[in-house]
Amino acid sequence: MLKLFSDVSVNSFETFTIGQAKHVIHCNEDGKMIHEGILNRLSDDEFMLFGRGGFWVDYQLRHGQYDATSAPDDWFNFQVSGPKAIYVVEKAAKQSLRNLKFMHSATIHINGREVRALRQGMAGELGYELQGPRAYAQEIYDAILEAGKEFGIRRLGGRAVFINHLEACFPTIVTDYLPAIFGENMTEYLEEFKAAMPAFAITFNLAGSFEADDISAWYRSPVELGWANRIKCDHDFIGRTALEEEVAHPKRAMHTLVWNADDVVAVYASLFRQGKP
Repeated sequence: MLKLFSDVSVNSFETFTIGQAKHVIHCNEDGKMIHEGILNRLSDDEFMLFGRGGFWVDYQLRHGQYDATSAPDDWFNFQVSGPKAIYVVEKAAKQSLRNLKFMHSATIHINGREVRALRQGMAGELGYELQGPRAYAQEIYDAILEAGKEFGIRRLGGRAVFINHLEACFPTIVTDYLPAIFGENMTEYLEEFKAAMPAFAITFNLAGSFEADDISAWYRSPVELGWANRIKCDHDFIGRTALEEEVAHPKRAMHTLVWNADDVVAVYASLFRQGKP
C-alpha cells in the first residue's frame, strides 16, 4: 500500500511510523493539485485516508497494478479544536494526552469505547480529530459535549470550517483553488468521481472577482498554496518533473489580505450617507 501512496503523492514515505499521520497531496502531471487529505497509519499494512484524496488513491488502485485492497470507511471524524481542546479530550478519556505529538495518533477510550485521537488542528490552534466506528458516533459526540461544558465548548457547523481555514491561512479547495480534474485526460476519473460522491462534494461554486476563459486558470500547485515543504523528490510520483522546476523557480504565491477594521466600517457607513458611497 505504501508503494501506491508514494506513486500518487508528493510526500515522502521513507519515514512513516505506525501512529503517524501525513498531510498527503496529489497532483496531475503538470504539478497542479488534484486532491489532498490526512493519511493515518494504523498498523504495518492498514491506513486510513480522510478527504477527497481517498477517491483518487482508490481510482489509481483499481486501474493500476498494486498488491493492495481498499474499502469505504465506516468511521466518524469529530474535531475538537481550540486552546482548551486538550482539557476536553483528557476529561472525556480520563487520561493524559500530553505526550501525543503533532500529526501522531493514539488509542484512547471514551465511555469504554475505543477511539483514535489524532493530534491535528484545523484552525491554527491546538486540536484533535477523534475517529472510530459510526456505530457509536453519537455516544462519543455526546460524551465530548458533556466533558466540554465546564470549558465553554461550542458546536460549530460546516460553514465555520472555511472561516477557521481562512483565519489560519490554510488553503481550501473551491475557495482558493479548483481540483485539476476537468481536463480531457481526466474525463474517466471525473465521471467516476461524480458518480461516487454526494452532491455537496461535486459542487464547485467559484467566488471572487477573478475571471478567465479556461477552468485551468483556477488550478494551483502546492508551491503556490504554501505547501512546498510537503514536496519531497526522493521518489517518483505524478507531477514530479513539473514540481521540481517550480520548487527551484517559484513564480506565484497566494497571500491573505487583512482588511483594516476602521476602513471597512467607513465603507459600510458611506452607504447610508449623502454623496458617493
